[in-house]
Amino acid sequence: MIAKARSIGVGVSCVLWLGFTLARPARADDAQPFPGDPHRPPPTPEETLSGLGGGGAQLVGDGVEAPGTFDPGLVVDDEPISTDQQGRRWVDDPYSPHDTTGANLRVGSAVGRLFHDDRRYTALGLTIAGGPRMGRLTLEGHYTYLDLTAPGPSNQKFGSAHRVGVMARADLIRLGSHIIGANSLLSLYGEAGLYHQLHRWLKPGVYDRPREVSVDGSGSGAMLGFGFNLDFRLEQPLGFPNRVGWQLGWQMTASDRHDPGPTMICKGVSCLMQTTPGRAPIRDSSMVVTSTIAFTW
Repeated sequence: MIAKARSIGVGVSCVLWLGFTLARPARADDAQPFPGDPHRPPPTPEETLSGLGGGGAQLVGDGVEAPGTFDPGLVVDDEPISTDQQGRRWVDDPYSPHDTTGANLRVGSAVGRLFHDDRRYTALGLTIAGGPRMGRLTLEGHYTYLDLTAPGPSNQKFGSAHRVGVMARADLIRLGSHIIGANSLLSLYGEAGLYHQLHRWLKPGVYDRPREVSVDGSGSGAMLGFGFNLDFRLEQPLGFPNRVGWQLGWQMTASDRHDPGPTMICKGVSCLMQTTPGRAPIRDSSMVVTSTIAFTW
């Protein structure tokens, strides 16, 4: 009896020993980084999408937990804000439509003919203009300085003209990048405005022949013009400017009819006023060609 009990005990012990010995060995999982660890690698797409349908939590951004239901709006984008949202007009497609809105500044030369008191002069000088550019429409204030010399090739200077005014210019025809080239725009424009012109006349030198000199004066009138504007935009502008262009224009002016101004007979510093015989009213006019570099920002 005792021997039988010992046999049963030895059998149970062998069974238990074999069970533990033959059991599948346990294996520890890979180390998981702490959610707030700044050195943890970004999750793979498979890790991000795993478990979205369950009731667990998902790590997005920098350790912020979100519900298990998938919501694309919860995924944090680590890329910087696009430059468009920062107010810069960066262009991704060089053939995209042109946005010509902004402040506009033009600087350049002016040359042409000017008629004053029935006398013709060659005009040569500089012009500057600026104002808001609103798509196809531009409003500008401008100033033009002109030296007035004898017609034709001559270095004899008679005086100067100072012109200030306002004008409105509209692009009538536009040819975009698909025709002109990447980031380019060619416009045919027309303009109209008003101006006021001040004249300053020079007396002859000591050794010059006596001549008739007009008295300084001023007048106002209307202005019409047309021309071409070749405009280029910068793909990645950094402040000023975001567009650079070249403008070639023709400006024609005309004043109201008025009586001819008084004149003097001058030799050197000595001048004598003279009576002007009655003449029909006249109209001052000019035709000036301007070539300017334009900046838009």
